[in-house]
Amino acid sequence: SIEPGGTIYSYPGCYEDFLTIRNQRLQRQRREYEQQRKEIERQKEIIRRTHAAKGQKARLAKSRQKALDKIVPLPAPPPEPGAMRLRFPEVDPSGKIVFQVNDVTLQPGGLTLLEKASFSIARGERVGIIGPNGCGKTSLLRVLAGYDKPFSGRVQQGFRTLIGWFDQNLSGLTMGRTVLEELAACRPDLSEQALRDLAGQFMFSGDDVTRRVETFSGGEQSRLALAMLVIGNYNTLLLDEPTNHLDIPSREVLEEALLQFPGTVVVVSHDRYFLDKVANRILSFENRTLVDEPGTYSELRQRGRIMKEVPPPEDVKKDGKLARKQQYQLRKQQQRSVESLRRRVAELEKLSEQQQQQIEELMEKMADPSMALDWEGLEQLQVQKKALEREHEATLAEWEQAAAELEKLEGMQGGKTA
Repeated sequence: SIEPGGTIYSYPGCYEDFLTIRNQRLQRQRREYEQQRKEIERQKEIIRRTHAAKGQKARLAKSRQKALDKIVPLPAPPPEPGAMRLRFPEVDPSGKIVFQVNDVTLQPGGLTLLEKASFSIARGERVGIIGPNGCGKTSLLRVLAGYDKPFSGRVQQGFRTLIGWFDQNLSGLTMGRTVLEELAACRPDLSEQALRDLAGQFMFSGDDVTRRVETFSGGEQSRLALAMLVIGNYNTLLLDEPTNHLDIPSREVLEEALLQFPGTVVVVSHDRYFLDKVANRILSFENRTLVDEPGTYSELRQRGRIMKEVPPPEDVKKDGKLARKQQYQLRKQQQRSVESLRRRVAELEKLSEQQQQQIEELMEKMADPSMALDWEGLEQLQVQKKALEREHEATLAEWEQAAAELEKLEGMQGGKTA
């Protein structure tokens, strides 16, 4: 096959195999291109934030610039034909309270993830659930959906609550069925032409509608799962990592559709940009509890929980209640905090560089022409890369918090160094 730009690819198998393998390759190429572009923008944002800084932040800026200079831009993939069109219909409203959760404990497999959590979700709210990997986000979503029961406590669904479920593993799709068969299973009352029209809105046209589910890429399967949500007439959507397999245009279409959705949305996502767009309330897993925060993800980060501040010696002098020995002890405590933070900042900088190097090495492996048709190997590398990127993001977030606290404490010391 001669592709745009003159590159020639050879594919094994018959014509149907060619269509499937070529589509998988193009989807992977688009995904890698989008991920690299996102990584470049993230590095530029870090450099921008630390450009005028000194000390720890200046070192990080130089390190990030070196990492950015090493990135070899991937060629832009051929554009996907058309764009997904997604619009949720008007639905019958649920009752005022959609979920009432009382003293719920989650303990799957004997491991306690959440203890005695209580909250309610009202009609029309858009709630984001966040937390580290393995903390219980999906478990909580499944309990809300009624698929699993809590270890203890009670979850009550409100009056006329009709739940549409999106599973990050796309387990709601039935392998062996065609696109038309999947849609017809959701709405047997619709004509074949109506189902074909709907499939077309999600970029399934022509012979695509008679292809089996398993022949499609992850992104295409995600679009099919979204189509099934649209025709279900649900007034409450529970979404577990809905953007995982979507390209940027499809993700933006989903964001806008959710903003216009007249019902209630509860979403688990690691995509902070997506959360910023669709969620106006955040439930955050922290030490087996849920912290309920109004506002967007960015607003929550801006309010952030910083390390407890050590009272400055000046305040002690003004107070006049502490003896000179106590003042000395406070200064020593503050100095120990500064030294500890300096060590932690240095450790995080080193860890960040190591993680970035590992990400770059994985990207080089994925770009190797010898991997072009090794789908299983590419999938494994992709999983490793995603995990590393999440770890790297967490490292940078912790570094920013520690560096900011260090600057504050050093400022209290009048700029003195240890």
